[in-house]
Amino acid sequence: MGYWVVSYFTKGNQLLRSNQLEEAVAAYQKAIAHDPSFHWYHYKLGLALEQLGRLQEAKAAFQKGFDIKPDLNFGCFKVGELLPKTSDHQEQPQDKHLQGWSEKLNNSLVDNKYYQELFARGYIISNKRITTVPFHWKKSRFCDIYFAYDPRLNCHLARETDVAVMCLGLICDVRFPKQTTDECVSFLAESLASSESIFYDRLSYACGRFVIAAYQPEVGLFILTDATGMKSAFYYNQEAKIVGSHAQLVAENAQNTERRTPIPFKKGYPGIQTPFHNIFLLTPNTQLNFDNFSIRRFFPVSPLISLNLEQAVERVAEYLKGAMQHFATFYQNLISLTAGLDSRVTLALNKNHSNVRYFTYYRRDSVDTDKYDKMVAENLAHKFGLSHEILYLSQYPKEEQEFLSILNNNTYYSHIRSVAFVYYQKFSQSANLIHVRSNVSETGREFYKNTKFPILSAKDLAYLYLIGSSNHRPEYIAEVIRKFEEFDRITNIMQCQSLIDIKSLFYWEFRMAAWHSQVVIESDPAFDTVSIYNCRKTLEIMLSITREEREKSLILKKIINNESPELTEFKINGKGFWS
Repeated sequence: MGYWVVSYFTKGNQLLRSNQLEEAVAAYQKAIAHDPSFHWYHYKLGLALEQLGRLQEAKAAFQKGFDIKPDLNFGCFKVGELLPKTSDHQEQPQDKHLQGWSEKLNNSLVDNKYYQELFARGYIISNKRITTVPFHWKKSRFCDIYFAYDPRLNCHLARETDVAVMCLGLICDVRFPKQTTDECVSFLAESLASSESIFYDRLSYACGRFVIAAYQPEVGLFILTDATGMKSAFYYNQEAKIVGSHAQLVAENAQNTERRTPIPFKKGYPGIQTPFHNIFLLTPNTQLNFDNFSIRRFFPVSPLISLNLEQAVERVAEYLKGAMQHFATFYQNLISLTAGLDSRVTLALNKNHSNVRYFTYYRRDSVDTDKYDKMVAENLAHKFGLSHEILYLSQYPKEEQEFLSILNNNTYYSHIRSVAFVYYQKFSQSANLIHVRSNVSETGREFYKNTKFPILSAKDLAYLYLIGSSNHRPEYIAEVIRKFEEFDRITNIMQCQSLIDIKSLFYWEFRMAAWHSQVVIESDPAFDTVSIYNCRKTLEIMLSITREEREKSLILKKIINNESPELTEFKINGKGFWS
């Protein structure tokens, strides 16, 4: 590769970054004229042509780069991505690699007026042609892997040398709140190219709701979720390898699965189980190797460093502020306001953000904490001049059967379907709107503080799961124990006993991924959802203080007191603030 060739290529890169696209095309073409065998010249030419709108030429350039280097992930992805955009796509046969996009779902649900909400904000990845997806989804390839996704789900890709990272969903780095999503994903690709340890360190600061597929030549393709699995990943490994956002979606594309005999759903099915045979839940802090479908834990790998309370408060506040600043900068925020502690922290951190709307849903006084939530929310809104609305569910039409049919496909857990339908009616047409939930922080607040028995084996995890269960049949209890022993064999959670509080890690990896993710899916037809606590580093620090301090929720209470001390005047769920 001669000096002039490199100079043309470098000049092309500079021109592309400065948006001088015609000049960049000319520079890349000169580099190719001198050395047509280097795949990367063709790929960068394709990028410039694509931005100019010259899609046929861009597709040809991407294809040329892929032909030269078949493991060029981005070249293959771009060829697939441009198929529906190029002018001859409707006139010529579809690329043989993208044939077979069956619309079996359309046959049964196409007349449902909420059809577009089927598997809302979902995705599916497979090593074989995907046979069943909603007809409006985008479809493409990532190296030799097929994938499809709802157009509302953000898809961002970045490449560094031979490493590629694809992120599906919302993501930010809490240390750099002004970074765009593209910059954040590029940052991760750069780190993976440097070393795996740097990649996981930077990933620990990621907040949002996402799934990542990443490629390394020495490892192959691997998949992982956000910190608590808010964006679910279900996997299947039989006649095909499949990973998808919804268990039912994976089942629709699998041949060797069927519904299980119904078993109780208690904040999640036991272990990594789903309602389907051979379809399992990928838990947080583990990665799935797509080539051999092995599971590997990447956190924790060393004991958590103990911090004093003030150190922990300072760092958690910094990361929560970073997440909140990013979401307030790039999105219209919708925040639920209640009488709870998590909601109060979110409010304290939002006092300087104007791009925020608050709401509180209300069913009736006798249901749960609705009466008290409504009263406290109204008082807070009045005192601080918040843009706040009470959603009186009785004033909205009752949820329709067609909508419920869609939700029954989207999630196997029924949270509050009436609220989901009101969300859809009220918010689904709002552009760039995200719901900032105040869940997840329970991970760092000793959720199981009233359980005094130690966790010494997977059997104890099963007992933790069974607390409060009304099903005491011996065969059911034995089955639950077997499933959590399987959970431990796959995730190696019990090997973390000396590294982290095991009960808190169980709540983090099991309950959040198995239950909370399904709660969030229910509202996906209306909006995407994030939690400012859904960051591995934030949760790690929340677990770095003493058990007594965690039980009293002192990190969050001190953050509220530091950021907005007047909020301490309001009780938390009916109890004194410092109680």
